[in-house]
Order: sequence, then structure tokens, then C-alpha cells
Amino acid sequence: PGMTSQLLDDYEEGTWTPSVVALTGAITAFTSSGTYTKIGRQVTVNFDFTVTNNGTGATAIGLSGLPFSAIGAYSAAGSASEVAIVGFACSVYMGGSNAIYIFKYDFTYPAGTNYRIAGTITYPV
Repeated sequence: PGMTSQLLDDYEEGTWTPSVVALTGAITAFTSSGTYTKIGRQVTVNFDFTVTNNGTGATAIGLSGLPFSAIGAYSAAGSASEVAIVGFACSVYMGGSNAIYIFKYDFTYPAGTNYRIAGTITYPV
């Protein structure tokens, strides 16, 4: 079989600002930033946020405001780490077409006041 020439004509880079919420309770304050790269039907997003006041946040962290919608929930998984206070690993997965969910490595709540979490996920669009 022969190869045919393919032209890469769908490439985009940019920034996004994640909205950070707890799945139970409420995070009182946070700062966040992110970048993305889209190549064809694949998007890689990077995120970095600090929970400046955890309030009553519990269960898991949800990030919304993705630059592109995924083709469906649970279509991808990624990784993250808490990088300021304790330094633990986190699991990251698509919680819907427009949301990312983050759990601590043992599936407990990954945040507290002044916890900073940075990570990445690649998903299909």
C-alpha cells in the first residue's frame, strides 16, 4: 500500500482561563491560567490554578471553560500534581464534554487553601 500526502491545516495555540469549582461545597477564591494546542481533532490543555481560599470545597475539583468541547464524557484521562504544599499526584479525566474532574491519587479531595495544582489532558474533539 502506498502513502498519500497529508497536509496539516488545522493547528492552533492559545490560552484559556479555567473556572475552578468543588463538586461538593464551594471554593471561595482561586486564581487560574491555562494554555492549549489543537492539532486536527486532538486538543491538549495545560492548566495551573491555586485555591486561595478553599471555603467548604470537598469531593473533587471541576474545571470548566475549556477552549473546545470534547466528543463526550470520559473520553480522555490526564495527570496533575499539587506543587505548592504537599506535592502529591492527581488523576484527571473528562467529566463531560466541557469539564475536567480532578481527584487526588487516592480519589479524595485534592485541594485546600493555598494548594496549587498544575496538569494536562489530551482529548478528542
